[in-house]
Amino acid sequence: LLQSGPRKLETGVTTTLRDVAPLGATDAVAVGDDGMVLRLPGLRPSPLPTGREENLYGVYVTRGERTYAVGQRGIVLRIDGTAVSVDRDPSGPALRAVTACGGGLYAVGDDGRVLARGGDAEAEGTWRRINVTDREDWTDLSCYNGRPVASGDKGGVLMLGAFAESVRFDSGSERGLRGIGGAEGAPTWIVGDGGMLAQLDRTRLHILTAGHTGTLFDVHPLGGAMVAVGAYGAILRFNGERLTVAESPTDAA
Repeated sequence: LLQSGPRKLETGVTTTLRDVAPLGATDAVAVGDDGMVLRLPGLRPSPLPTGREENLYGVYVTRGERTYAVGQRGIVLRIDGTAVSVDRDPSGPALRAVTACGGGLYAVGDDGRVLARGGDAEAEGTWRRINVTDREDWTDLSCYNGRPVASGDKGGVLMLGAFAESVRFDSGSERGLRGIGGAEGAPTWIVGDGGMLAQLDRTRLHILTAGHTGTLFDVHPLGGAMVAVGAYGAILRFNGERLTVAESPTDAA
């Protein structure tokens, strides 16, 4: 998505891509099924061989441009430039999302799985499991006021705290939550099935509505606004005062 408008990139691969993260103004990394890692230097797609067959579901890029990808059977890949290594061996439920927060890395996934990797993300580290009582499948992960927060497929939002303490916020519905995102100093937004739209502000979960009843898949800060995308080409923008529905050139999800 350029200042001049959208640009379609022919990737040359047929593998399903699951997540993408920026590496600069004209570079990004996308991950997907069968261990696919796709680099986009200069907007020229180039697959990066990983030697892995596990599906990759989430990706995060550090400030030093080290990339972490998580996926099937709980695997975590670490990517430095073109060098790919296994940061955590595949063992256990799938991991769906990974991010940095509060001085460490966190990853979440199926069957209530929550992992943490303390210390500098640019250095070596060891992943450890954080025990939480909720067995919900965690679908996405963000950072709110230095604390990791995850969205769940049963309508829950999990906030992790110090010493492995955690708090679960209930949306009052079992509609699955798909995406969570926010910016520093601003509320965190959560989106999901049936047009579910919520805002986490400190210790309260506010349920909102934008009139959209299709599934909302993801939400992130973009261009000074919070932007959510969903089924039927839905694009919702919140500019700090009100929610608006943006014009979309597609009816695809």
